[in-house]
Amino acid sequence: MVRVFSFSFRNQKTGNLCFRVAGPKHLRPAVGRSEIKKSFRTADKSIAIPQATRLSADCQVQFKLLNDDTYLNVCCEAESKDYP
Repeated sequence: MVRVFSFSFRNQKTGNLCFRVAGPKHLRPAVGRSEIKKSFRTADKSIAIPQATRLSADCQVQFKLLNDDTYLNVCCEAESKDYP
C-alpha cells in the first residue's frame, strides 16, 4: 500500500486512490458512521491529491460544525432542565 497523505490510500485490488477519515468518537452518532470513505476512481496522484485535500478540509469543517451544534444542543438541554 502506497500512502499519499494520511487520509489517502491505494486500493490493493484496483490500484485506485481512495480517501478515508475517521470521525471523532463523540460525533459518530450524528455522522452515522465511524469513518468516511470515497474512491477517486483513478490511480493518478495529480488528480486524487487535490480532491483528497478538499475532502479532508470539508470533513474538518463539517466535524467542527457538528461539534459546535452538539455542544449547543447539550447546553440547551441542560438549561431547559434547570427551568421548568
